Amino acid sequence: MLPEIAEELAKTLSSQGILSEDSAGTKDALPTEIRHPAQAIDRDSPATSLWSTWVHARAFFSSCRRASRELSRQPLQVTLEAVRARKARSMARADASDFDRARALVLGFNRLRWYYPRPYLCLFDSLALVHFLARFDLFPDWVFAVSADPFEAHCSVQWGNVVLNDTVERVSALTPIMYV
Repeated sequence: MLPEIAEELAKTLSSQGILSEDSAGTKDALPTEIRHPAQAIDRDSPATSLWSTWVHARAFFSSCRRASRELSRQPLQVTLEAVRARKARSMARADASDFDRARALVLGFNRLRWYYPRPYLCLFDSLALVHFLARFDLFPDWVFAVSADPFEAHCSVQWGNVVLNDTVERVSALTPIMYV
């Protein structure tokens, strides 16, 4: 993550009360129990067909607009709780065999991402992907991780031990502190 993006994310998290420069009344950022990813979706793998990608365009743009609106208009904690509640309501339908469908949708999401006019930011892109996959009854983990020195905060989306929107090397260098 670029230093200016990390600083912007830290300021945003601080303004929403998730991070604090004062340790009084805060809790330690302790590692959480989630499997570190062992593999990632190969971004160079054959993409879904162009027709298949555009069939999902409405869901993609709707998910991106929703993520953008939530991140600009409400505290992150409200968004986290809404994602957590939706996932809890829907987990009875979850099926491990859905990974192949999730993989195809992520490849389509990546292809469409070029058409959404917003610079990459892990928080936005991960939330938009979580919303997009939920439209297809797929509920991966939204993982938040940090490193202490130098400070860095990052989030990604993970299905079991497969990172969907990042590299294994990148996320393995960080300590997961929360997932939804």
